[in-house]
Order: sequence, then structure tokens, then C-alpha cells
Amino acid sequence: PERPHTMRSFTAAALLATFGLFAGSSALEHYICTKSLPNALIECAEYFEISECRLSQYVEDSYPNCPDVKRLIRCALLNVGAWEDASGVRENVISNFFEPAAEDTCYVNRTRDCIAEALKHLDSKDYLGRAYES
Repeated sequence: PERPHTMRSFTAAALLATFGLFAGSSALEHYICTKSLPNALIECAEYFEISECRLSQYVEDSYPNCPDVKRLIRCALLNVGAWEDASGVRENVISNFFEPAAEDTCYVNRTRDCIAEALKHLDSKDYLGRAYES
């Protein structure tokens, strides 16, 4: 007599758990978002304790070649998933942040050539410099 009650309880618990998983997974879909590069830079500036004023100056000065900016650039690229120290820029990710002119059919190769030229004089372990130049 107790067994059917136990079995019903187990079945009910299993169904609730299953429905909970489906409800939880569909709710999670609404939390997936893409972070912008400016937002990633702001987060990195906060992490490195760089003031908003200083960050604004870096942006206004077109990201000058200095250690703080290099750290910020690498951090932001890592933050959006567009950089890996071992392989560099992840083209499939970074391309989501830029929209070339429709008539520009050569931008991919031109961009690759430009990055390769900028990186050829940098040490392979200079991750900050490589991220900055990329």
C-alpha cells in the first residue's frame, strides 16, 4: 500500500523537476545579450580603476598608445569574447561590431593585411600590444 504512494510522489517530483527545467531554460533565453565594445571598455575602466574622465580623454584622443589604453583594449576585447591571447582577434566575433560599406568587398583581406603588418614587429607574448594593434 505504501509503494504506490511513494511511486506517485516520485513521479510527481520528477514531473515537477522536468517542467522546472523547461521553464528555467526558456526563461534563460531572455537573458542572453550582446555587450557593446563601449560598455566593455567602461567595465574594464572600472576594474582597472580608471576614472570616467580619463576614459573619456582616451576615447577623445583616439586611444593613444600607452600602457593603460593597451590594458583597456585587451580587457574589452576579452570581455566581449573577441580576443584570445594564443590566437589573437576572433574574426567571427569582432565582425559583429562593425558594418563595412556594402560596396566594399575587399575589407576582410585588407583588414587582415593591415593587422598582420602592425603585428609583425611585436613579440608573440606581448598580448597587450597585440590586442591594441589589432
